[in-house]
Amino acid sequence: MASNLKSTNSFSSTEKDDKGDQQQIERVPQNLEGISEFDESVVIAEGEEHINAYTYYLLGVGALSGLLFGYDTGVISAALVNIGTDIGGKVLTSVEKEWVASSTSVGALIGAWFGGWFMDRIGRKGVLLCGDVFFAIGALLVCTSFSLVQLIIGRLILGLGVGIGAGVCAVYLAELSPTLQRGRVIGLQSICITGGQLISYAIGAGMTFHNGWRYLFALSIPPAVFQAVALHFLPESPRYSLLKGRREDAKDTLRIVYSLASEDVLDRKCDIIQATVAVGQAFNQKHPSILGRLRAIARDGRYRRPIIISSALFLACQLGGVNSLMYYSGTLFAAAGLKNPTAVSISVAATNVTATTIGVIFLDKVGRRRTYLIGAPICIAALCMASMCFHFMTIPTGGKLDTSLIGGYQYPSNWVIGMIMCMIIYLLGFCPSLGTVPYTTIELLPLEVRSIGTAIAVSWQWIGNIVLSSTFLTIMNKTGPAGSFGIYAVVIAIALVFVYFCYPEPSGLSIEETGELFTEGFGVKKANMMRRARQQVVKESRQGTKGGY
Repeated sequence: MASNLKSTNSFSSTEKDDKGDQQQIERVPQNLEGISEFDESVVIAEGEEHINAYTYYLLGVGALSGLLFGYDTGVISAALVNIGTDIGGKVLTSVEKEWVASSTSVGALIGAWFGGWFMDRIGRKGVLLCGDVFFAIGALLVCTSFSLVQLIIGRLILGLGVGIGAGVCAVYLAELSPTLQRGRVIGLQSICITGGQLISYAIGAGMTFHNGWRYLFALSIPPAVFQAVALHFLPESPRYSLLKGRREDAKDTLRIVYSLASEDVLDRKCDIIQATVAVGQAFNQKHPSILGRLRAIARDGRYRRPIIISSALFLACQLGGVNSLMYYSGTLFAAAGLKNPTAVSISVAATNVTATTIGVIFLDKVGRRRTYLIGAPICIAALCMASMCFHFMTIPTGGKLDTSLIGGYQYPSNWVIGMIMCMIIYLLGFCPSLGTVPYTTIELLPLEVRSIGTAIAVSWQWIGNIVLSSTFLTIMNKTGPAGSFGIYAVVIAIALVFVYFCYPEPSGLSIEETGELFTEGFGVKKANMMRRARQQVVKESRQGTKGGY
């Protein structure tokens, strides 16, 4: 049967017939609540389940953004170990290292707000091009630095590119990718971010020679230039085109994305996008100022509660300690007496990539809430064991690690190996849960406040990142590594309690249904009831459809 949509309430799907062959069928759900003018998933175009050449190109451009984001945040781990006396003719102190590391996070916070503010004014492509310029200029300043001030300014400008890449690129990819491939496209960016960190560690392990860290930063310039050129051959987001009243441009873009779709399907998809755009415009017209929108969010629990959830999970993602490893694993392992700490850090980065990939693949199958409730206890146990390893390992040095020394003290190898294994177990629990679930909480935000709500939530991510990266070495020098990692365990334990009582499971719910969760309270029990009811209706609908064939 034809897979193009024939009516608003019908949708196509792929099922296996009695012989096991896949067939395109068209279904008309009976009494299926939650499908509305905003639910794009009911409008499935012919061939949408397959990835065409355009989608592969889109994936490539998105991968570059993720790789740049990951590379420029991860490269500092190797650089801080190898920088030596190249800056100002002296070894950087722990506080100066924190300034260098955290300056990128400060820039990212600014970049996230810059991107969110301007992407509806100059377009997604325009903002991404600005991000590529920041990547290139920042990398150039850093690799030519001979003073601490220039190094920090360069890292700050790099952070502007990171902030834009973290937010706007994800929005651009989501708005341009086919509906059925959207999760895969966005998930790829998460994998590429961790992949970029792994690449920076691997290259850094081979660039331990004098001034090798300069080449590390310089290597990020060509990909930024290439991405800027590649963006030229991609269309603007259809959502942005409709925002500016250019319906034909939006439809032309959708025609590229859904190359086999009929005109009726393209019109329907265009109508759905237009409806979501209108919702946001109506809210902004009612509350024209930023302060007015913030007041509306604070007064209305339907807006306030999901933003609290998203912000809290983003904050816990950072204060849970993962970026202490991404930024300082080289410094940490060097202080632990390892001769090539950057090479050892590769195992950490490889675990990060593997665990993130697992999380992206199984998140929808297991469920967001359940994934978090499984992963967080693993993190807590691993951090407690790591704290114990650090305690016994550092007894000869009074419970402290001297982060200014490179291989200055040879600690007992059994405790060092135990500590590294605990870090790996920690990442295996962290990446699929605390590291992945926060990014899915954006779907909880009502359409009319999704833009400003996302900006608020992501801001807490970078605020947490700044706090962690600017204090890790100082806290570790004062409390010892055992105390530092014990603090991270407490933070994750608090986050676990919060998720158990306040984070509802959104998997399988429509946009309207997720909006209804927060009318009274945080809707944890309500979500379970709605999901069971929806699953039952879908099951009955499928049984009725099969009976009609």
